[in-house]
Amino acid sequence: MPLSSAKSIDPASNSSPKHLTADITEPKPPWKRLEKPFESQDAANAVYWDSLSKIYLTRPALKEFDCRIRKTIGISRPIPTRPDLSEASTALKHFSRQTKRFARQGGPELSDLRVFPEPTASTSAAHAVSSVVPTAETSQKNVSAYHEDFVQHLIDNGIYPLFHAKRKRPRNKSEIKRTVTRRRPSVTSQFSPEQFKALRIKYRKCLDGEVVMPGLLATIAGKSDNHFASDLLFENLTPLTNGVLVDPKPDFYDGVHPRQIENRLREELNSYITPSTNPCAPVLPNFFVEIKGSNTLANQRQAWYGGVLGARGFQKLRSFEAGDVEPFDEKAYTITCTIHDGILRLFAVHATPSIHPEKPEYHMAKIGAWFLSNSLDGFWDAVSAFRNARDWARAQRDKLVTAANRRMVDRLTIPMNRLSEAACLLETVDPPAKTVDLLEAVDPPAKTADRLSVAACILAKAVTS
Repeated sequence: MPLSSAKSIDPASNSSPKHLTADITEPKPPWKRLEKPFESQDAANAVYWDSLSKIYLTRPALKEFDCRIRKTIGISRPIPTRPDLSEASTALKHFSRQTKRFARQGGPELSDLRVFPEPTASTSAAHAVSSVVPTAETSQKNVSAYHEDFVQHLIDNGIYPLFHAKRKRPRNKSEIKRTVTRRRPSVTSQFSPEQFKALRIKYRKCLDGEVVMPGLLATIAGKSDNHFASDLLFENLTPLTNGVLVDPKPDFYDGVHPRQIENRLREELNSYITPSTNPCAPVLPNFFVEIKGSNTLANQRQAWYGGVLGARGFQKLRSFEAGDVEPFDEKAYTITCTIHDGILRLFAVHATPSIHPEKPEYHMAKIGAWFLSNSLDGFWDAVSAFRNARDWARAQRDKLVTAANRRMVDRLTIPMNRLSEAACLLETVDPPAKTVDLLEAVDPPAKTADRLSVAACILAKAVTS
């Protein structure tokens, strides 16, 4: 079934409907979107590596070490030149005894060869200079889910993956599992044994995730009126940590249309619930899918990363809706899933309080896994689980958005007692001459509703006069 029947968005399109006139601005890099941005990408990287509690022997770690050694050496240190290996070869042939004695005594001094580039036939002296002198190209790029240090960095910031010792289960995990494991009659009637066999043959021939994704995901998702987007870069959100992690780009995600959230509320929480600068893109995402790529572990990490950002936005909106009430209930409201090697895996992500009130901890829990290609019954269960999870996530979004919009309206509603008080105050002044003075008479720290009440009374007076 085509996904085009749902409300989708083309990430490459900058066109916006008339009701959304926001400009699409050039996105800032993650380290510039922090409350206290770094001076440069190198400064953010330095804080990232210095803050890791454990550094794995990975290529990015070696590059960072190499970069720091080069900066320590500086450009003023003379660069060693390549020795003439032909003379050395001749010496080995004619002075083998002296060479053995030389080796027994420790051999040549090789300290100058540290961070020296590996020799190649085409290497020139100019290339050697550019390899040693620090340049913009030697600086580290943002860390992605393919790096082992990516996981350690998130753990150090209170974001825990599966099977971590500090990970906590959501209180509603059993409820979610019961919901998603219910088989849908519409699925069993939609896919016959012959259709399943054809699908299995088709997708077994497709090894590239880029090829499998459009057809397989459309088949699993079926018809839906969810507002979704695919392959859209999350370049508008406040970074999770210190701005060194790459911006996520989920293969697929569901959210609500921007018009469903009250304008002032959306502006107030913009950097937490609006993932893209595209004004048509879904906001408040809480259902994510990762299907591309050949690395199961990386897919799961990307799903984890996107799910945490979705859970953070959900928690921010819940905090607004709850007001002075403690918003943490240790329940999950975000679902993230991966489809890889013919297996659908569903996960839940939720927030819990930490010792830092402004920095909650996030936990990932596995809901279940289903084989897509083993049997027809297994395929029915997998498709039912996917669609049930998607419907459940939408129900959580709609419920929260309705409550948050109601609270925003209540916050802006003018209390009747303030209207009466303002009306009495208006009787003592000359309306045309004292309007500005009256507005300024309200205490500067007063709430917006107080000033609105005065303005409303002035408007009412003008209308009735």
